[in-house]
Amino acid sequence: MWFFVDCYDLIRPLPGVCEIVPALSETYSLGIVTNGEDDIQRGKLRHLEVRSHIPHVVISENVGREKPDPRIFECALKLTGVTPTEALVVGDRIETDIAGAKAAGMRAIWLNTWGDEPGPTDAEPDIVITSFEQLPDAIAAL
Repeated sequence: MWFFVDCYDLIRPLPGVCEIVPALSETYSLGIVTNGEDDIQRGKLRHLEVRSHIPHVVISENVGREKPDPRIFECALKLTGVTPTEALVVGDRIETDIAGAKAAGMRAIWLNTWGDEPGPTDAEPDIVITSFEQLPDAIAAL
């Protein structure tokens, strides 16, 4: 996608990410499941200050599946060596992140920073948070 060329410096983590992700990585094996082209997604990840704390990356271009297809989440499970019941997805898109995770048998936290309302056919997240700073408490609640 041409519009990302030379724009990676504009990408910024959400408030709290730079503090919370390293702390979570001490206890959990973290990963990213993302839709898109490999070079673009990896370019974006290189500019995030937390990339070194996230060892596992699954990119749709590489596995031939896109979220919400549960098979992309199954690739992540295989990569990390955990079962669906041991895994937790945190995502900001209910129609892709939450729906795909739930279809794969995983628990899911919806990071609803936009204040969206779920539709009648949307997957039901286990917990809804409105800021990344709420994530540690949400994980503890599960």
